[in-house]
Amino acid sequence: MRALSLASWGGGTKGFYDVAVFSEGLLSRFGTVYGNYSTMMFGAAMDFDVRMSNLFSYADYGLGVVCKQQAEFPRRISMDWSAGASWMFLGAGDFYELYQGIITHPDDGVERRLYDFSTGVMAKCRFKISQPAVGTFGASFLCAAAFTIGAAVPPKGSSGSQFIGMLSASYEHDILKNYSLGVAADWYFKKGFYDDAADVFQNVPQVSLFGRYCIK
Repeated sequence: MRALSLASWGGGTKGFYDVAVFSEGLLSRFGTVYGNYSTMMFGAAMDFDVRMSNLFSYADYGLGVVCKQQAEFPRRISMDWSAGASWMFLGAGDFYELYQGIITHPDDGVERRLYDFSTGVMAKCRFKISQPAVGTFGASFLCAAAFTIGAAVPPKGSSGSQFIGMLSASYEHDILKNYSLGVAADWYFKKGFYDDAADVFQNVPQVSLFGRYCIK
């Protein structure tokens, strides 16, 4: 079972871009359970996730626990999943009104931060099942509840709290060795509760076609 899980993507269209990196590194293994077709593991993990779009931005560093399972069944069916919860000791998220230019800064060439730093809790899970002739179905979910670190509020920003969720589902099929094509649906949502600004609800659904190259 891999000690490091890493997923990344990038894409866009006219007037929109979205790039992301999701990673999870195993720090310590508490125990392993072996079955007839599967292996399950419990351990401590370090998380690092970042997602950047022209509509929103998000990043987290977290430390927590994770459970993973990999299974190989007859008829070449394989399945793997993981689920974990972490303390997000440092997160970053856009302050909507600054990020979207509703509140403007002087055009003096000085780079200013458009996001705040926060701390809180988060959970994420992913699931994938595949069979070479049928294809691969996958789904993932991340949610975070965070509170702004007061000393890290950007100029013209506001302290507060936020709840963020990311949900995705995909299907892909191999077309050549190490190459596959697929379709994915993704939903990003955020509810921000601010002390010195209006509350914000962001809702960003998207559907995309993608290609994947697998390095083995």
